This record gives sequence, C-alpha cells and structure tokens, in this order.
Amino acid sequence: MTHLKNNERKLFIDEIQFDYETGHILKKIFALGDKIIFLPCIYLDFYETTSKNPVPLSHVISNIYEFTFKPVKRFKNEQHGGCYHYLIEVENNFTVFHFNWLNKYEKYLQLGQLYKGYGTLRCSAGDPSTENKSIDPLAIEPITKKAVLNKIIVEYTNQWGDTETPFSKLGYPVDFEHFKSVCSSYQPVRTLLSTKDKNDSDQILFEVDLY
Repeated sequence: MTHLKNNERKLFIDEIQFDYETGHILKKIFALGDKIIFLPCIYLDFYETTSKNPVPLSHVISNIYEFTFKPVKRFKNEQHGGCYHYLIEVENNFTVFHFNWLNKYEKYLQLGQLYKGYGTLRCSAGDPSTENKSIDPLAIEPITKKAVLNKIIVEYTNQWGDTETPFSKLGYPVDFEHFKSVCSSYQPVRTLLSTKDKNDSDQILFEVDLY
C-alpha cells in the first residue's frame, strides 16, 4: 500500500463527468497535463469504531482506499429527514465530503467518533452547497482540490450482461483481506492520452497530482 503524506499528493479518483461550478454533465475532453478542480468524496463500503490513532490514507488499488477517519461536521440532508451529509477528517490537512442519503444519524456516523474502514475515493458531481442550502459553502471551499491530470487509465471494459466488476470477482468489498492479498495481480486495460480516445464501455480512472 502507499500512503498519502504531506510530500506525496497523488490521488486516484473516478473520471470527472460533471462541471464543478454548475453540476451539469461535462462535455469537456480531458488530456494529460490538464488542471482540474474537484471535491473529494469518500464512499464507504465498510466501517467500524476504533480507538487507534488516525493513520494516513492507504491506497489499495484503483480508487479503493483503506483509512481511519473521524466525522467532524454534519449537514442536514434536505431530501431525507433525520439524515446528514458529513465532513470526514481522514488525516491532518485532508478532509473529504461524505454523502449520506438514507442512514439516520442515530444509527450511523457519530461526530467526533473515530472509525476505521475502506471504500472508494470519488469526485462530487458539482459543489453540493449549491443544491443543498443546509451545506455551508464556506466549509466546502477549503476542502476543494486543485490538481494536474497525470494519467487516464482504462481499468476495465463493461461486458454486456456482466453484473460483476473485476474487483468484485476478486472479493471486493465482501472479503477485503483476501482482496488485498490478490488484487496486485490485476492490470488495467490501457492508458490514454485523452478522454476522446475512450470507448463508451470503458471504466475510467484518473490519477491526479494535487497542487
């Protein structure tokens, strides 16, 4: 595994498909070296409470990460009563957004509680404070990231009728320890110079360097 340290600002995120300012579907073609802006979001596939001190974000493969985290702020979900979106502190100087649509607060993440878990690092489909007035834009601005697009990776190609991904076939997220032991053997399909070269069935991963 690799760790996100202060002197190593490389991240793997899903393909940016929405304009950050408007939230509209983005028709822009991305090429290597492009500067991008995005809000990093954690999608949790597993979590549990822990008493251990926070550790750096650990990259497993693709945009899958293992991490210790603490919810530090919550925002009312205006579409589902009793639910809240969160700011999650993963490590010092690295806070991400977490969308929560259906989990009631009393049975979900508690502010100030330390957790460990794993999930995927993604980018928001625009600034969430523009759609949800309960989300403070002043809280979103400091965690919004600027980066340079370093690699465009075709991870795999969706086959018609295939309900599993290559990662689920290796055990993710159900058998995470087994998945970690075997996933290093998986190789992406290819890399691209520009997103104009992708096929409709390609699943794209961006490798970015923060600045």
